[in-house]
Amino acid sequence: MGSVIAACIAALATIVIPGQANAGERIGDCEILLDHPHNSGHRPGTVDADMRIRCRTPQKYLGVESFLYRESVNPGHRWMVTGKPSKAENAKYVTSVAFEDCQNAKYQSKANFLIIDNAGVRHERFDVWSPVVDITCK
Repeated sequence: MGSVIAACIAALATIVIPGQANAGERIGDCEILLDHPHNSGHRPGTVDADMRIRCRTPQKYLGVESFLYRESVNPGHRWMVTGKPSKAENAKYVTSVAFEDCQNAKYQSKANFLIIDNAGVRHERFDVWSPVVDITCK
């Protein structure tokens, strides 16, 4: 019985709900959040992914860069959109959104995060990937 429950829990862990963000990794008093690709609620007809850094206190520097990938009609190729790199000094919050016109396809998002804390220590998390998400345009 215990192995059946463990298998069910493992299967549930792989289910991706479009629009959810990976539970943030804590870095000091900051949290990095990787948004999964989803139909945008702010820009109808587009797919987006919003990457964020949220901190409890202002940090010396925050930077985040977002990428959105779409499966191409050519096998083995993907289309990439880069969000505007965002940076902020002495800030508690920064975000970067990658978006494109919606096409029914598989999407994946990626982010690069940089935090320089108030002691001047760099914390980098590069090439953080979301799961692949199948998007049906709304």
